[in-house]
Amino acid sequence: MVSLGVDTFEKEGLGNFNLSSGIYSALSEYLIGELKVPVLIIMEGGYNTQYLAANVNSFLRPFIIQ
Repeated sequence: MVSLGVDTFEKEGLGNFNLSSGIYSALSEYLIGELKVPVLIIMEGGYNTQYLAANVNSFLRPFIIQ
């Protein structure tokens, strides 16, 4: 189970995180390479609606492409 919180995005305004949209894709590619089991993704944080869809898509795309 992976808990996806994109409230770590650099333009989120919560906390002091500074992740770019592209890092979410890199993180999911890493998970795909390391985890050799089915993955359940649970969506949680992410509140800046201007960037929310792009960040979630960035994370999910490698799972869909494989």
